[in-house]
Amino acid sequence: MRKTAAVILAAVLLLAAFAGCGAGRGDPENAQTITVYYLRDSGERITEGLLVPCTIKLDEDSDALHAALSAVTDVPPEAGCVSAFPRDVRINSYSLSEGVLTVNFNTSYRDMEPYERVFAKACLVLTLCGMDEVDYVSVFVEGAPDEELLSPDVMLFSDDDESDYERQLTLYFPDTTLTFLHMELHTLTMGQSKSVCAYVLDELCRGPQSSGLLNPVPAGTEVISVKQTGDVCTVDLSHEFYSGRPESIAGERLAVYSIVNSLCSVNGVKAVQILIDGTRYERYGHIEISSPLKYEPMLDQESYDVRNDTVQTLFLRLDDGSLAEFPVMINRDKYLTREESALRELMNVTTTCGYYSPVSDAVELLSVTLENRVCTAVFDERLLFASGSERLNRTLEAIANTIAACGNSDRIVIMAGSETAFARQMSEPDLTHVVQ
Repeated sequence: MRKTAAVILAAVLLLAAFAGCGAGRGDPENAQTITVYYLRDSGERITEGLLVPCTIKLDEDSDALHAALSAVTDVPPEAGCVSAFPRDVRINSYSLSEGVLTVNFNTSYRDMEPYERVFAKACLVLTLCGMDEVDYVSVFVEGAPDEELLSPDVMLFSDDDESDYERQLTLYFPDTTLTFLHMELHTLTMGQSKSVCAYVLDELCRGPQSSGLLNPVPAGTEVISVKQTGDVCTVDLSHEFYSGRPESIAGERLAVYSIVNSLCSVNGVKAVQILIDGTRYERYGHIEISSPLKYEPMLDQESYDVRNDTVQTLFLRLDDGSLAEFPVMINRDKYLTREESALRELMNVTTTCGYYSPVSDAVELLSVTLENRVCTAVFDERLLFASGSERLNRTLEAIANTIAACGNSDRIVIMAGSETAFARQMSEPDLTHVVQ
């Protein structure tokens, strides 16, 4: 069965090779075009074939060889296909001598999986050997030969090639406290008929292998489809993903970002669009999912240096004006109190998981002092310029709650210039306007 699959795939490549070599050779009408080969989107490869030839028009003064090398490693100009080369694989240099084009890649080329290199070489060779001046392609990595004198007629799998391969997947699962995501490596034997992204979703649905971690996907959720277009992976999940969503806002964000961070660990995926029963929802509870989401390092505990960082709860703003708790690792500067470190982190937060810093970018933190368990935070007078008293009140609550979460204060005073904006006995956060 495995050898049969390899022979079928070889036949697909060979047919594509004949089509590629026939296009653009000696045809005056095609003098200003090149044919570039890409991989078809994974969901349609079985029914439509593996490779897609795309005709690209050139400017009159363009160097066709340079344009072909740039195009084959770049994002395709047409929908329905992807480059066979991950974005971090780059061409350092190339040279053409007596019909042999030598292409020298950076070291990221070696990091590709064996099957990825096969597909990449197929697209490279079919594209370049479709040009009059190129008969063979030699692949080098950082100046060292990898494979030489490749041509379309030798881009076949050998008889002992296996269609299945072993790969290690990087997955992210939430901990039982719903604080951070933790990386877990799963080693699988995969087939060529399903994409790596689809395997990632299947493994997430199966759950973690380690104790102390949770399955982030609500019970009963089915993966309807997984499709990659360019560097965006679109995942369509059944309605159980929404109807069975976690009851807490912390659970919601970790359910969403376990999927996003896991899929963004796959080569070539930079963002993830989540659909539910084919529909693009505005929100997953309180989490915005209407547009593609990128990897969120603030949720990934492995991205922090635990020797120098301390877990701290920040209070961030939601679109509806309420607040949400958000645990982060703050870098403890030995010259700053924990309270000042936390407030500076609160003010530096950009949009995170659909949450925002409650403090305007224009506001400056002047000083933070802690004496006899009274914490005084002094901002400039622009702190009072928040639009509307309710928004200002939420901003002051977010600052006070963040200070209280440090655990060193019984009273908190917030100054805006010389004016006292907030003063209250407060030994722990006030969760009145905080979404749980």
